[in-house]
Amino acid sequence: MPSINYPVIGEEQNLPYYVCGIGIEFEQNDIFRREGFKYPQFVIFTKGEGEMLLEGKKIALKQNSAIYLPANVPHTYYSIGGEWQSWWINFSGRDIDMLLETLGFTEPTIIGNTADYERLLRILRKIYNTMKNDNLYGNYYASGFLYEFMLEMYKHSRKIPSFYDDGPNGFIKAVDYMGKNYAERITMEKLCRVSDLSEAHLCRLFKKHYGMRPMEYLNKTRIQHAKELLTQSHISVENAAVSVGFETPSYFGRLFRRYEGCSPSEYKKYYLSDIL
Repeated sequence: MPSINYPVIGEEQNLPYYVCGIGIEFEQNDIFRREGFKYPQFVIFTKGEGEMLLEGKKIALKQNSAIYLPANVPHTYYSIGGEWQSWWINFSGRDIDMLLETLGFTEPTIIGNTADYERLLRILRKIYNTMKNDNLYGNYYASGFLYEFMLEMYKHSRKIPSFYDDGPNGFIKAVDYMGKNYAERITMEKLCRVSDLSEAHLCRLFKKHYGMRPMEYLNKTRIQHAKELLTQSHISVENAAVSVGFETPSYFGRLFRRYEGCSPSEYKKYYLSDIL
């Protein structure tokens, strides 16, 4: 059923981010805002089609598309016939401007096709239910889900492949393979076979989506798992290095210091002394 929640904002206004309003399964009406809206917002259109007038341009709003609208930006959008449904959320917070700028949402953004929009809708429903079921502290918990939602929207706005899609593409196959087999000997040749991509293409994709080459991503994955092992008192630095796929402890040590700013031994000593 369509539902709307405009929470009463109390002390949560001191949070970095909080929800000001949310609508799920909303029978979208035509919107005419000459002065814009006072909060930034995301809208996902799940049924029907419409059009938007924004900054003198007419923009098609198709099913499963989404828009981001900053605060106080004049806009109009309306149905072009038939049932029109949307899910939307608006928000504010002490650090919201900084987060939006970091994620690249500094101007109106049309997200042409939210291929994994079901995941986005699940997060919105979770936000709505959290606030509905807990009038006192629901918005505190919802702020965490809001952050999760915005990261998902960031991913869609950059057209980053989703790990939740059926039939993952070659890039995701390579990432998934490294995540499951990081402790084994992995070469670029092996990754190219797994992904069915050329080395040059695979490197371009890793650079685009992660800002690094495949082998650097693999090393960071190994370091991440090594850190987990180093928190166990009975596992030595040498055993941790071998367990995550490094052939020599010395190479492991150099990379660990590069990424973590300390040696594996120093990390292990600091962590264990902190919890004992």
